[in-house]
Amino acid sequence: MRKVIFTVLALSFATLAGCAADEDPAGNETGSEDELRSLKIGDDDNGKSFTVEKGGDIKLQLSANATTGYKWKIVSTSRSLGYPTNRDGQYQGPGGGGPVGGGGSTLWVWKTNSPLLQPSATKHTVKLEYRRPFEPDSVAPAKTFTFKIKIKQGAEPAPTPGAPVVLKVADDGKTVQAKAGQDVVVKLAANPSSGYNWHVESTNRTFGYPQASFEGGGAGAPVGSGGTAVLTWKTGGPLPMVGSHTVKLKYSRGENGTAEKKFSFTVKIVPVEAEEPEEFVCPTINIINCMPPTTNPYCKGDFRSWAQDNCDVSYLD
Repeated sequence: MRKVIFTVLALSFATLAGCAADEDPAGNETGSEDELRSLKIGDDDNGKSFTVEKGGDIKLQLSANATTGYKWKIVSTSRSLGYPTNRDGQYQGPGGGGPVGGGGSTLWVWKTNSPLLQPSATKHTVKLEYRRPFEPDSVAPAKTFTFKIKIKQGAEPAPTPGAPVVLKVADDGKTVQAKAGQDVVVKLAANPSSGYNWHVESTNRTFGYPQASFEGGGAGAPVGSGGTAVLTWKTGGPLPMVGSHTVKLKYSRGENGTAEKKFSFTVKIVPVEAEEPEEFVCPTINIINCMPPTTNPYCKGDFRSWAQDNCDVSYLD
């Protein structure tokens, strides 16, 4: 019998421990993949900080007893996080088998799929007070509860092995990485019927010129409407392409015409068996201090641009 009770208690403790993604004494936030997607916060989490993936629910459940006249009230939150779907929460009593006047709990659920709420290093602070609604604010609350939330970018699906590296207009000036054999594809808006199209302004002999095609607006599109220019470079072939290649494009009437728009990128081709270079691995710290100027590799141009686009970091200059 004692063994059964101990097993149940151990399982209960493990379950409770897995519900919170709080910070450890060193300030490192923890939490399993499931916890990041849907976060549960309870009585023991007062004052703690959490991380939740964009799109995941934040569920706060606090003990309360409506028969005493006290209730929880959210007294402050950030504008972007806002209030839960039911601002006052959903009260759950002790149930049919509970004692008369027994306590229960209040549940609030925040949704994080609002376009106003973007993944960042910013922490959103929420504060609640447990008080009688008829009492003036000058009366101190019986209890207070606070927590902080950081919104994290959700994990993107892993790319299909050998899938092309695709660049679009937002990738202008960026450096990307591809393994030998991966296609590098640039997709940019164009309208050849106007006489304009995308042309290679400069490239190197090894990387060469792309295969060009055009994706129109489809059968229902008006005559002469624009579409997408698709430029595809093959990185597998008789010539070794391992190394960095910079390409500059221009949108003009003919190859010798004046550029209406420009686009450039650099691609680093690595051997298939090679690991990603160290400079393209997200740092283990969230804040990178580049002030005063230092030789910190995290502050270098190529890595910094990549880290800002792909990692959960903030830079101090």
